[in-house]
Amino acid sequence: MPSFLSGSVLVLLTAALGETSPLVGRQGNCPVDDVGYNIEAVIGQAKAKASHSWEYGTTAETLLELYNPELSVFSKNPFPDGKIPSPDADSIQALSYAKQFIRTDGDDLIGGDGAIGDPASLGVSALLLGQDYFPATDRQTQTVLNAPKYSNGAISHRASVAELWADFVYMAPPYLAYYAVHKNDTDLLKETVRQCGLYREILGGDGAWRHIKGPDNEDDGKWSTGNGWAAMGMARVLATVKGWVVSKGWKEEIGQLESLIKEILDGAKSDTLDNSLLRSYLDDDSWFGEISGTSLFTATVYRMAVLSPDMLGSEYIDWAEANRKALAGHVGDDGIMTPAANPLSWADKNPFLDGSPEGQAFGTMVGAAWRDWKCLNSPTLNASKMSDSHLQRLIRDLEPQISEILRISGTPGLSLAMSHGGSSHTAHFGHRDVLSKAPPEDDTIYYLASLTKAFCSAAIGCLVDEGKLAWNTRVAGILPDFELRSDIISQQAAVADILSHRTGLAKATSLWYQRKQHFMMPKHETVNTAVHLDAIGSFRDCFHYSNWGYGLATEIIEKITGKSLDTCLGETIFRPLGLVRTTIGTPKSGDIATPYTVMNDGSPCPIKPPPWSDDFGLAGSTAAKSCIRELVRIYTSMLEAYRHQTRTGLTSTPGSPFKQMATIFAPHIATSNGSKHEESYALG
Repeated sequence: MPSFLSGSVLVLLTAALGETSPLVGRQGNCPVDDVGYNIEAVIGQAKAKASHSWEYGTTAETLLELYNPELSVFSKNPFPDGKIPSPDADSIQALSYAKQFIRTDGDDLIGGDGAIGDPASLGVSALLLGQDYFPATDRQTQTVLNAPKYSNGAISHRASVAELWADFVYMAPPYLAYYAVHKNDTDLLKETVRQCGLYREILGGDGAWRHIKGPDNEDDGKWSTGNGWAAMGMARVLATVKGWVVSKGWKEEIGQLESLIKEILDGAKSDTLDNSLLRSYLDDDSWFGEISGTSLFTATVYRMAVLSPDMLGSEYIDWAEANRKALAGHVGDDGIMTPAANPLSWADKNPFLDGSPEGQAFGTMVGAAWRDWKCLNSPTLNASKMSDSHLQRLIRDLEPQISEILRISGTPGLSLAMSHGGSSHTAHFGHRDVLSKAPPEDDTIYYLASLTKAFCSAAIGCLVDEGKLAWNTRVAGILPDFELRSDIISQQAAVADILSHRTGLAKATSLWYQRKQHFMMPKHETVNTAVHLDAIGSFRDCFHYSNWGYGLATEIIEKITGKSLDTCLGETIFRPLGLVRTTIGTPKSGDIATPYTVMNDGSPCPIKPPPWSDDFGLAGSTAAKSCIRELVRIYTSMLEAYRHQTRTGLTSTPGSPFKQMATIFAPHIATSNGSKHEESYALG
């Protein structure tokens, strides 16, 4: 006689130390306050004092990097599925701020006082605001591309005459690069990189760049802020190129941008200081030290140390750290950073003391960039330092223990994956079919049994986020037949109760599942059968595992959506994640692990595959099938959504199908037989 039902076991190990991405969601583990000054006060002054187009755009970008780094191009995955994110704009402070200044009925996004580049500084915000703003971004792009050209083809910063300003490189190229991703336009992205090189041809040549070349506003001086604009602007373009799956392999363009940025940094790094700050004009000791250029250069070093860690030596970080500490001594109690370069009159040799809007934004950029670099390099917080080879070694080290577990349990085969810091590695043991000796592979489909419950809860979470029900919605309010129980369960049991096994309903497995994989209960009898189940535990006072709760959850999902569970999960979870081998229905592939039961002597005995599918009343408890390759994607996405939502307080994550994850992952009931690592049950 068989001792227990096993089947081929699938194990997924997801290493979840710290953050999944070293570039996303820093505030919880690397507090930005540790930068050395009050970032909230500094950015508050930037918002209060901004009054020109480029100031609005720069402040909006800074807010995004500070509060929603997962949406910034500096995040580890700035373009989910190769596309720009589609966030809930109303919940993003940067977008709410930018929205009030963007117009949708002109050739540019905001009046630029004769500048071509400045209105484009709001372009990334406009794209993130969504499709209502897309026509305006189309016109803004054409305005930039059709502007006057310098003799070498560089796009002019001014509308009336061909004139190149270093400032332009922060305003327009980062937007054009982002727009190129939005349009899937590789030619435009390459042209954006080329424009950076064209600007260097005219303004650069010996380290730091000249400020302006043109007939109306010529300035051959190496203005610190202008050079900072150019360096950080190209860093944003570089992040876009490296962050987009289509262009991340462009070695020539990446190398060109890295070279241009390093050249400017080298020019600034070699300059003398005044009051521990870079002078307003580099290579000119008659100028005062000021916070704007110093902040931009410092933030750029931190960004480049993450984007291209092999490009800069430790002396650059030492320089940036000294700058950051010096900047901390130039922040007043009100958050005003002084002295600054006059943002409206760069030739003014009097220190600007009233709070430069752009300077305040730059000082905040330092905090956001430092925070992200700090997390990457903290031995306790870094989640990406574990190399691929280390992951592989960890799996190899586990092989003897895993093989012994398989031998003792009689399990024929197992697939294992470890995902950590954006890298995943798999390992396979035994056979997916003992008779043919076929080994399991990354795409081998397994019956997931109770792992299905997490998918069911995720589908409910989507419905909650859409406002179609709540976690405390009564089950009987959706399924009226459940009222027939006439006890406290029918009167009070809510959605969260049935998902957390705290109703007290009996397991009663024999009512739906018999030997030889036979079902006794038709799907349409699920609710009516649940009505007659015994209550063998105290309602909400004890954990009592029962698949019937997920049978009821399946009925709720199908009642509200009018669709089968498989269709609902396919539309809300599986297809958005690009899954093709994960299903509630019948797998179409022949690469399916054979299920086995284990005899008393430890030998495996093949059994009929369980007929769990959409026509099974308790499908939400046991019917899913998937492979190790896709499970890694599912669980990694779950963890990223959970971390983002717990950090931001939001219930959704841009680019992720998983909603309400803080509630789903929270403990809802203590387990009666809790172990060291399992003391409570969440939702699924």
